[in-house]
Amino acid sequence: MFLCFLWVACARAGADNLREVELGDSCMARFDLFHALQHYEAALARRDDAVVRMRLAECHYRRHDYAKCIQVLKPVPDDSLSHEAMRRVYYSFKELGDQGSQEYWARTIVGRYPMDGEMVAELGTVYLLTNMVYKAIAVCTKYWLEDAHHAAVSGVLADAHFVNREFVMAGDLYAGLLAAGDSTYHVLFNLGVCHERLDRPEQARACFSEAIARSDSAIAGALYHQGAVLNALGEPTAAQSCFEKALQVLTPDNLQMFVCYRGMAESHYARRQYREAAYAFHEALRYDATSLTSYYFLGICQEASGNRREAVRQFNTFLTMAAKVSEPTDSLKVMIDDARRRIK
Repeated sequence: MFLCFLWVACARAGADNLREVELGDSCMARFDLFHALQHYEAALARRDDAVVRMRLAECHYRRHDYAKCIQVLKPVPDDSLSHEAMRRVYYSFKELGDQGSQEYWARTIVGRYPMDGEMVAELGTVYLLTNMVYKAIAVCTKYWLEDAHHAAVSGVLADAHFVNREFVMAGDLYAGLLAAGDSTYHVLFNLGVCHERLDRPEQARACFSEAIARSDSAIAGALYHQGAVLNALGEPTAAQSCFEKALQVLTPDNLQMFVCYRGMAESHYARRQYREAAYAFHEALRYDATSLTSYYFLGICQEASGNRREAVRQFNTFLTMAAKVSEPTDSLKVMIDDARRRIK
């Protein structure tokens, strides 16, 4: 009798579990991730099951909760995970910026599914980002010999040869990508550099012209490379125009530079690192010479560093500028009085 009761209870629990999973699947089919999550969690609470965990992890992943996606799948052995679940783990670690775990999961997936070209390209990219160029070349070449038309793998292989300064190999691969329709800035620019390094100025010029058009001249790289190529082709006027445009792009934003140096100065000042603070205040003033209080604090830093004459000069500059302020604030009045006292 007891065994019969136990069997009925287990059967009922199993049915309830299956029902929760079915409800979760139904919600997923309607893109109702919120309620699918509740049903899968209820199913998992009744019985720990790898299939339910993978469904639950998929739900977390699609909700961009990458840490929970990884956490849910962690108890499941690697060889029990589906191909898609393994990829979800990989991309979760990628979103979280964990390159070590990315490499492990990419290697694991490629080891089990060697013709997963997308993951081969991901593994090659991880190797490139961690300065293991030869590993990137090895893993991508192995796949490329089977399928030379996978754009992602060809792109990573081209980048690896480019980083390795193997411009003939890189150039051939980039040219293949361009012929296949990949006319992105990256491909055009790198192919142009390959032609430039191989002393093919006309081909380089054509690539850089297209790259400049793609970037709307907002990226300096193609501009100054094009300038060098035009000089080599004996067109100094056109080259000068490219260099001038490149300089405009490269010129830093004065406000951003001021804010960075001023913030750095305040950090050093708070720790009484007056020499370092003086340098940072000085650099900040290069980008905004109207910053009244920067002269005052620069004077204090120079005084604390033993540069009395320079401190007086900065305080005098501060006082001259402060005298032009029609309605000084209370804090500015305190600084004015303090600067006068320090000069005397």
